[in-house]
Amino acid sequence: MNVASSGVEMGNPGSNLPVANKSAWARAKKLPWLVIAIICLASVLRIVGLGRNSLWLDEAYQVWASKNNVASILQITIHADTHPPLYYLLLHYWMLGFGQSEVAVRSLSACLGIITVALVYFVGRDLFNRRTGLVASFLLAISVFAIWISQEARPYSLLMPLTVLSFLFFVRLLRADRPNWTLCVLYSLANIVLLYTHIYAVFIVASQVLFILLFRKTYAKVQTAFWASLVATVIAFSP
Repeated sequence: MNVASSGVEMGNPGSNLPVANKSAWARAKKLPWLVIAIICLASVLRIVGLGRNSLWLDEAYQVWASKNNVASILQITIHADTHPPLYYLLLHYWMLGFGQSEVAVRSLSACLGIITVALVYFVGRDLFNRRTGLVASFLLAISVFAIWISQEARPYSLLMPLTVLSFLFFVRLLRADRPNWTLCVLYSLANIVLLYTHIYAVFIVASQVLFILLFRKTYAKVQTAFWASLVATVIAFSP
């Protein structure tokens, strides 16, 4: 039998697919490279120009506060600031490793911005499909606002990826066939660190609570896991 005439090529895992599916197979094989390309684009846009301008007032305050020891940082965030301490602490240890220049302190935000682009791909894929994830991550990669946030030494750069991570675990928790306690723990941890990053995170968690209340019958199977996560989050954030 002539292998070539049979339309099957040995060693090609996609050759035995129907003709109508071959183009889909080809697109699927390219998807990881497209994700990598989008992340590379996001990296270039966020890294180029990090040290172009000097630190402005809020950034300088952020660096000054983060230069203190851990005990002092906690005191500052309790008595003299409106923001929770997580970003200050993260920047504190980042500066210990990379220094206090404009590029050094802003590079933390750039890395967080790149991570956000990758996370948005997974949220788009989980909610709809891979193509939606690619489009969403590409749009965020080239977003002027997102690039700006990723080039400032401010807590908003940490707020972005943690918000996306919270919704990623929230979506996966909702779509679980039964209560998944691993997802429950991950979702709780994501919301705890989110709340300790910025006070506006309260609105993120509140939107998820509102969704569960509105569609409690649709997602009856995950009610216990969700409310257990919420209780754990509130207890951990109560200090």
